Amino acid sequence: MPEECDVVVIGAGLAGIAAAARLAKARHRVILLEQRDRIGGGWATQELDGVTVDAAPPIFSFPAPWRDLFRKSGRALEAEFARSGEDLVPAPPARHIFADGTQFVLPIGRGDQHAAIDDRFGRTAADRWRDLLDSLGEVWQALRPLGVEAELVDGKQLSRTVRKTLLHRRSLANLAADLDHPQLSAVITDLAFQFGSRPDSTPAFIAVQLYLDRTFGRWTAGSGTTMINTLRQRLELRRVEIRTGTRATAIGTGPLSVTTDRDTIVTRAVVATCDAHQLYQRLLPGSVAAAERRRVGRLQPALAPATGLAWADLHTDAGPTETVRHNRAAAPTISYTRRVAGRTLELTCDYRSGRPDPAAGLAWRGFGSWLDRPPTASSVHGLFTAGPFGRGGPGTSQQILSGALAAYAVQRLIAPDHPLEPR
Repeated sequence: MPEECDVVVIGAGLAGIAAAARLAKARHRVILLEQRDRIGGGWATQELDGVTVDAAPPIFSFPAPWRDLFRKSGRALEAEFARSGEDLVPAPPARHIFADGTQFVLPIGRGDQHAAIDDRFGRTAADRWRDLLDSLGEVWQALRPLGVEAELVDGKQLSRTVRKTLLHRRSLANLAADLDHPQLSAVITDLAFQFGSRPDSTPAFIAVQLYLDRTFGRWTAGSGTTMINTLRQRLELRRVEIRTGTRATAIGTGPLSVTTDRDTIVTRAVVATCDAHQLYQRLLPGSVAAAERRRVGRLQPALAPATGLAWADLHTDAGPTETVRHNRAAAPTISYTRRVAGRTLELTCDYRSGRPDPAAGLAWRGFGSWLDRPPTASSVHGLFTAGPFGRGGPGTSQQILSGALAAYAVQRLIAPDHPLEPR
């Protein structure tokens, strides 16, 4: 007899963990499948010279989704970190090194940014930067219900007014050209590579990341390993059945089921956080979700940087750092340092050597490709999606939110009288 459970989550990256933890807190039996031997996706731990490390950037912005995940699945984020001797604290601003050799540290706050840019590049540049980021506040308000805090279901939500607010006719490259400043324009265009795409095909609204950094700050918990270990403990506390080394091979639709390389699980709902091409081309029968399969087929995998972890020859007790090297007519290189086991660990992300990687999400093909990305609720009854390929975007906080949206949708399906969403 096939095994049965309430929810199967495919993939133990950030989105899968977020969905599984919330649904298990609601007392559903959740099985979390991960084909690798450990959870965390691109953040999974590894051994480096006998020390457990990971490839998680130690600095992140927009902390609200992280706080919400921990609060909705148990103990608050700060309380969890306190138990492990870590604190969630403001991170230092990024240091930018430009192609002409000049360097600039971009502060966090609105007034500090204006003063620093004025001092270094002049009042005109400072005013243009401030006005651009102020205008991105309206973009953020328009984006929130469109795949970030609520599902983007179809084009009806993209009214003429919304599209205009989201600068739908413009790319990130256009936005940077309007700023007309060699260094600050590079800060804008190079955002595209961090989201797996190229500046001329990335919608201008992606620049909202600059607004989020300025508004909500940049944060660090000292070590990404702490985050991964804390998430694992949360899953274990909620009795999520984590099955590593288990690969999903097919999703059946009558009844809904997931077949693995070990067995078949009949379930009431599936949250697929594996890459979109794998989901539609390999896991699902060819006779279902034809429209979604066709739309996803129009998109290419996102570009993932070449990454490297190494011990740096630095003797400092300073906190985590981020350095962005903007290269002339090429993608950037971003490096992070943090203290691990009394040593300095450096993570390098070289976007110049970026290669298409389905696990990194889907590359943009302009504003019009937004709805080609998979919806949270698929056309297959009981099947939901979440991850870096979703309509909320590939950022780490956005992946956490996509897991939350999938969990909300599952709950509406299998326990409609007990919604997970706050009232």
